[in-house]
Amino acid sequence: MTKSIHLTTIAKQQASYVQWQNIVNKLEHTLTFMAENHVPSMITRKLFHQVFSYINVQLFNSLLLRRECCSVSNGEYLKMGLHELEQWCLKADDEATRSPWDELQHIRQAVMFLVSHQKTQKSLDEIAKEICPVKTLNQKFLQSI
Repeated sequence: MTKSIHLTTIAKQQASYVQWQNIVNKLEHTLTFMAENHVPSMITRKLFHQVFSYINVQLFNSLLLRRECCSVSNGEYLKMGLHELEQWCLKADDEATRSPWDELQHIRQAVMFLVSHQKTQKSLDEIAKEICPVKTLNQKFLQSI
């Protein structure tokens, strides 16, 4: 019984990995296509910034709007996917792919919060400083009131 549960878990992890690899493969294909067609680097950079910004917004909104997405297991899934995206950004030869990683800062913080096992022992200030340091101007303004 335990062995079948373990095999099911491994199969789910592999399926999740394949989904993220498909995204990375599409990003790589797009980068190659743009390079082969001599698209100016500024346009390539802007495109990847927009794509990563879109990924950030979609994933973050899923966490906010769908209660079932706010779980440790979903956080681990997102953490794995974000790691794949980060590795792609770091290993890509094109400068245009290195800076878009910053566009994912909000979902990265949300994932860090989801997978943190110590959040129940931390105060709100500690969470804000250690786990979620990136705040918008509105958030900083509201905190100062």
